[in-house]
Amino acid sequence: MNIEDFIFTPTKEDIDFINHQIEDANKRVVLTKDSIIMYTENGAPYEIELRRCETIQDVVDWIFHMKEKWWVTDFMLKRMAKFMCNHNNQNFYH
Repeated sequence: MNIEDFIFTPTKEDIDFINHQIEDANKRVVLTKDSIIMYTENGAPYEIELRRCETIQDVVDWIFHMKEKWWVTDFMLKRMAKFMCNHNNQNFYH
């Protein structure tokens, strides 16, 4: 066994899937002046007021809360967390 056995080379289908997930998250997680709006698959809005995301603990709580929603993808969570961290002037590493 060598290092090449552990290297994952994405296929075109993998890349297309990831790009689609990113585009979908960009459309479904929107930052407004006072809130983050996450849209379900059928277009229903789920609003999170930024005043409820003031600490890093708030951000973590929201991540765990939203992870329970069947319609939220990891890409959506990442975008939501980035908006929350930026709101609090926290570093966000992706």
